[in-house]
Amino acid sequence: MKRTRAVPPPAAAFVPTSVRCLRLPADGTKPQFVQRETVYVNADKLADCFLYHVPDMRMFWNAPEPGQSLWHLRTLRRVDVTGQPNATVDGHYYFFRCCHEQLPRNPYFPKTSGVKGDVFVVKAATAGGWTEHADYVDVPVDLLEDKNGRISLKLMMTALTS
Repeated sequence: MKRTRAVPPPAAAFVPTSVRCLRLPADGTKPQFVQRETVYVNADKLADCFLYHVPDMRMFWNAPEPGQSLWHLRTLRRVDVTGQPNATVDGHYYFFRCCHEQLPRNPYFPKTSGVKGDVFVVKAATAGGWTEHADYVDVPVDLLEDKNGRISLKLMMTALTS
């Protein structure tokens, strides 16, 4: 069987989409939903380039030094959720964070986790990528507004740091 290499879609074919993300702020304020437009990232050659586009979180990841961005230090981890009492919570989630030691520790994660700065949770319609743009769907409000959703979010956060 001959293996073929996936050819990424060209940047010219990219159309930004708007998606509701969950922001876990490092300043300790309440988690909140934010609407973000996606930006093309395949050319960045970072861990998330296989998705081809990700929500634009640059405004939240400013360096301690004025005028600098930590966007190039972003990383992600996928957490898959199935069999939850609230089926709207089931799905594929990407946790995006920025790795920079000068960012404040994120109080929503254990001190020993080393998670710093704002963390963003994004839901994908499928676990795809590689050959086509990721298909994002809005993070369900039940992650914050429903007791079982909050429990699921805690479990996802534990999986992120384990």
